Amino acid sequence: MKKRNSELNIKEVSKFANENILCKVIESIDDKTHVIGILSGDSSDILFSTTKVFAKYKIPFLNIGYLNDISVIGPFYIPDVSCCPLCHNSFAVENDGKKEIADETINWLNSRYEAPSSFTNNSLSSSLAMSDIIQFLDGNFDDIKSINNRVGIDNVSFEMYTITSSIDKNCKYCGV
Repeated sequence: MKKRNSELNIKEVSKFANENILCKVIESIDDKTHVIGILSGDSSDILFSTTKVFAKYKIPFLNIGYLNDISVIGPFYIPDVSCCPLCHNSFAVENDGKKEIADETINWLNSRYEAPSSFTNNSLSSSLAMSDIIQFLDGNFDDIKSINNRVGIDNVSFEMYTITSSIDKNCKYCGV
C-alpha cells in the first residue's frame, strides 16, 4: 500500500491484539481525525477488546469476516452516528452479570464468529468492506450499507442478508 501512496501512515501489529496493545497504537497517533480501524479476527474476545478501545477513543471501525459460507461486514461503527457491534447484544452476546444466559451458551453463540477461512469468503467480505470504506472516506454515509447493519452475502447463492440494529444509548462500550 505504501508503494501506491508513500504518504500513508499504516500501523501494523504482528501480535495478538488486546486492549493494551490497541490503546498503545492509538495513543501513538498524534492526529486521530483520519484514523479508521478494521477488525478481521477469528476470536469473539477480540471483538469485545476492539469495540471497547475504538469506542473509547471515538475511532470509527468496521468488523469484517464470515459466518461459514456467508461473507459479512458490519456494523460500521461511526461515533455518534451508528451502533457498535455490541449495542443491544445484536451481533455478539455478553453476559451482563444477571446470569439469565449460562456462560457456556454465551461462549457457544460467540464462537459462531469462527469458521474455516476460504478465498471466497475473504475476497467477498473484503470487497464489501472496501465499498463501504470508500463511501465513508468520501463522506457518503447514506451509501454505507453496514451502518447499523450486519450485511452478509451467501457465497453460493449470492443471497443477501441484513441484520439491523441501532445505537444503544446505554451500551457500556459506545453509549452516549
